[in-house]
Amino acid sequence: TSAFDIGNCSAIRKLEAGEIVEQLEDPKPDEVRKLSRVHVRARRDGREGWATIKGNQGTHYLQPTEAHRSVVTSVPLEKEVDSGKTLLRQLGEGEMFEVLEGPVTEQQEGALRVCGRALHGVGPAGWFTLGDSVRPWGTSHRCLRSTPLCETSFGDGETTVLRQLEVGELLEAMEPPIHDEQTGIMHLQVRAERDGIVGLAQMIDAEGTVTLEADVKDLVVKE
Repeated sequence: TSAFDIGNCSAIRKLEAGEIVEQLEDPKPDEVRKLSRVHVRARRDGREGWATIKGNQGTHYLQPTEAHRSVVTSVPLEKEVDSGKTLLRQLGEGEMFEVLEGPVTEQQEGALRVCGRALHGVGPAGWFTLGDSVRPWGTSHRCLRSTPLCETSFGDGETTVLRQLEVGELLEAMEPPIHDEQTGIMHLQVRAERDGIVGLAQMIDAEGTVTLEADVKDLVVKE
């Protein structure tokens, strides 16, 4: 009807069973006629008016529905239950839709995150995602610049030079790199492929020059 007062209004049209209407205001009781009335907008044609929710004999004419929902913000309508698959179209703000199945809880596996710090240079520690862009550290290295292969660890004590590593020589890392905070040098314990001698060699010198580089087949970062 055109107004709240059912005795002082005109009929706009008859609402059909199963028709969807949008509530525009909170329901109001008609104390005189013992009715409950509400201001609504018909989804079918957009007409606005007042309708009776519950009559004076207890008959319900309108009732809330869980089968129909209204889009608050634009959301993708997809073909499959798993999100991110085939997009049918975008549901617009204010658009009505009918729930045919569900709701269904989607379970997604979270990304693996690790805290780490780059070994080349002194940098802050931080978190990053493990994925296709990283893989386990490789042990195969190649000598880029001739450098001594030493017997003892770095520090204040004397260092015995076993021999000189040659450019292009292949080496197997025995342990992860060791960074000397005082000198800024990165050391690596290696085994020479040529003669099997094990010792410490500079991987990166104090100026940041790379002496030993991971071999191509064992690069840590892929992209």
